[in-house]
Amino acid sequence: MTAAVAGLAGPQARAVELAFALLLIGCAAGAVALLGAWGRRGR
Repeated sequence: MTAAVAGLAGPQARAVELAFALLLIGCAAGAVALLGAWGRRGR
């Protein structure tokens, strides 16, 4: 991942890093929401 980003220009690499971070945050939020729904359904 880092090697691929290193070949890009500064601003482009920054945009890719930001998009990747947002994707990870979105996945984490989705996982938390699913776990919360499962926990409520179990009770």
